[in-house]
Amino acid sequence: MAASRWPLVIDPSGQAATFLRYQDTNYVDTVNPDHMQPERIRLALLGALRYGKPLVFDLREVDLFPAVQRQLEAVQQGLAQELLSRRLLEQDRYLSLLRPTDGPEYGPTQFQESRLAQFRLFFVTQVRWPPAEQLQVLLPVQVQLPSGGL
Repeated sequence: MAASRWPLVIDPSGQAATFLRYQDTNYVDTVNPDHMQPERIRLALLGALRYGKPLVFDLREVDLFPAVQRQLEAVQQGLAQELLSRRLLEQDRYLSLLRPTDGPEYGPTQFQESRLAQFRLFFVTQVRWPPAEQLQVLLPVQVQLPSGGL
């Protein structure tokens, strides 16, 4: 069961979010209203699927997991559960996210199994004790910083 859950990186220092922001990821800052627009989330998700990249939702120090779920639902009804359960990756279900205006780089034939297999979803939080619902739905990963100097 744990292996099927996406990680919730618990890092009160914020260093994990900073690290992920500067990697080759599709990064969504959930505190930024522009990042939380349904169309922006849809394109971030599609791009991560298409190019085999991680999609990172940075929840910062606020409990914005319910807001992320609402915005996923605004993209497409049932999307939050489909994504969290990984069902979106089965039987080309992600193709339902495509729109005629997306352009040729997002044509159905542009999605490759090898890249889809590289897709990852991360939630990062600075909240030391996330709500129980998040801990049940996601796989909590606690970041431990070294004590003292290096």
